[in-house]
Amino acid sequence: MQQELKQVPYGEPSFAYLREAGYAYVDKTHFIQVLEQCGTRFPFIVRPRRFGKSLFANMLMAYYDKAAAGDFDERFSGTWVGDHPTPWASKFLVLKLDFSGIDGGDRLVNNFVINVLTGLEDFVKRYLPEDSQMQELLDESWSSPAALLMSFFRLAQRKLDEGLYLIIDEYDQFAQEILSKDPEQFRAMTGAEGFLKTFYACIKNYASRGFVKRTFITGVTSISLDSMTSGFNRQLPAFFYSLPRGSLKTATVA
Repeated sequence: MQQELKQVPYGEPSFAYLREAGYAYVDKTHFIQVLEQCGTRFPFIVRPRRFGKSLFANMLMAYYDKAAAGDFDERFSGTWVGDHPTPWASKFLVLKLDFSGIDGGDRLVNNFVINVLTGLEDFVKRYLPEDSQMQELLDESWSSPAALLMSFFRLAQRKLDEGLYLIIDEYDQFAQEILSKDPEQFRAMTGAEGFLKTFYACIKNYASRGFVKRTFITGVTSISLDSMTSGFNRQLPAFFYSLPRGSLKTATVA
């Protein structure tokens, strides 16, 4: 009997859709165990564009999200981690932020806030769908991304008796564009009182408190975080742990 060839997706970042639709998938799920055993709770992975970073980030979300526990078998059946699940499978509250497509210019901070709100709203929808206080917080007008995130963390910590897993995809996409066009604006947002530095300082603060249990942050370069000399990276140097070059290319077809 001739085996049916699966369609090969191009530019499809949704792990859940890829698996549900039956597309061909190169199994990289064994790297979940590698990340858990790499010696840091805060891995920072930089790789070239079109390298599968967004798909990998979405795979992590599908794996750790306790709200998606009922879909675990369908999404991971036949994969390495499906046969060798770690103890943390479907055990986290997952907050995923995606900073791709943020427009610079005069409305940069506002556009950044909107992207953060998008991730927070998705989190609330999955874990606190009927919570009026959380909805009121999200409906407020915010001019500071750090103030928004800190207020969210403070309220979520009171309502949820467990920490969260923070995933940030394309953390540096907008920053690279700004650096190439307006170095002064880049220095301002990553400087001592810059909105980007204070935003990551908030993450560092709640990581040190134990509410942010783990992070996975990915992008193309380390330039944005290297520029924040006393931000998240300085206080948690293990954040710059990186898998060996080329390691994410190694995989078996599932």
